[in-house]
Amino acid sequence: MEFNFTTKQLLNGEAEYSIKQFRADLLAEINNTSDVPAEKHEQYRDWLYNFYYLFATGKQPVEVVALANKQPIPEAIAIVEGIQQDEKHKKNYGILEAVLQKRYLEVLKDNPDLTETEVLILYNAELKEENKEHLDYAWKQFTGEID
Repeated sequence: MEFNFTTKQLLNGEAEYSIKQFRADLLAEINNTSDVPAEKHEQYRDWLYNFYYLFATGKQPVEVVALANKQPIPEAIAIVEGIQQDEKHKKNYGILEAVLQKRYLEVLKDNPDLTETEVLILYNAELKEENKEHLDYAWKQFTGEID
């Protein structure tokens, strides 16, 4: 993905970018560059977004694989490490990390009387609401309601 701003500009308020925009841009990039069949683009976007989100929130490859498989699988860890270390992907999840950090700072600024725990609860609730459609879809995939 190409960005006309830096993570620093996002955090300083010199640029605006949302999770919704990030997900739309990620899908656009997949539509333009992926070898994945067109009918699977949204599913692939969701899969890749999940990795980016986990990396942006500090998860390591072994933790990411364990979340999906209950136990780390060496082959899967190698694939996830490859994604995590790829420069293009690093840039993408770095931007997502800045979006998440900025969002947290906005919640903190807008609610100066709340404790840190209350700010985290509010922040997480807002993220859950913003990601609701994605989370619902991911849950249906996980439970086998859809392919």
